[in-house]
Amino acid sequence: MKQGGLVAAIVKGTGKSNLEITGDYLPSYCKRRLALLEREMPQLGDYPASVATTWAFNVQEVEKNSPAAAELLQFSAFVGSDRIPYELLSVGGKALGEVLAETLAEAEEDSLVIPELLEQLTRYSLVSVKVGEQCYSIHKLVQEVTRDRLDEETRGQWRERSLRAMGEAFPNVEFENWLLCQRLLPHAEVVVLGVEASLTLAWLLNQMGYYLREQGRYAEAEPLYERAPSIDSGGVGAVAGGWGDGVMLINN
Repeated sequence: MKQGGLVAAIVKGTGKSNLEITGDYLPSYCKRRLALLEREMPQLGDYPASVATTWAFNVQEVEKNSPAAAELLQFSAFVGSDRIPYELLSVGGKALGEVLAETLAEAEEDSLVIPELLEQLTRYSLVSVKVGEQCYSIHKLVQEVTRDRLDEETRGQWRERSLRAMGEAFPNVEFENWLLCQRLLPHAEVVVLGVEASLTLAWLLNQMGYYLREQGRYAEAEPLYERAPSIDSGGVGAVAGGWGDGVMLINN
């Protein structure tokens, strides 16, 4: 690719202007592009190589510059891609490993913590923030690139962390919490996939099913109840650190 086309690809992949692609960014990208392409593209289907490779490079830049933002990106690869609620981070952050837990510790009281962390990712167009909606989105290809950079053990770790974070964030199914349940549900449907049976998983499946039943979505609720392991409500409360308060285990 000629330099003009390469700059255009970087501009498309990062959201930077041509004038901003200066300093070490372009030489570094040129030097590593082939290695990135060879590593990433076999798993990325037929998406344009220039854009896919640029995103892979941007992921590396984030990993180098901000460990917390890099871990946020990794977490974001294991939930739904659209409208990830801030509540999943502010309430569930304590379950996302030491680095993110420390960074997000004040997020419930300080509304700038999450936007400032996300800015490290929007700078490279790895996520897009929904201004006024308290959520952000990530392209599915960025999720794929991010997951592909992790070994299987680390992918499993993020699946478990994502499940625990959702368990912390998903509220008891009461009328005043319905909106939050609605915001979290698409991501809960992702995090319950590919994880081992546990009390956390059982509690979350029951909460999801209970919410869907309350919305009259019985056909969607039934398989969740069927999948939930057989547990008693006292055990849920003990393991979930209070999550069990007021929970209805409908499949009992």
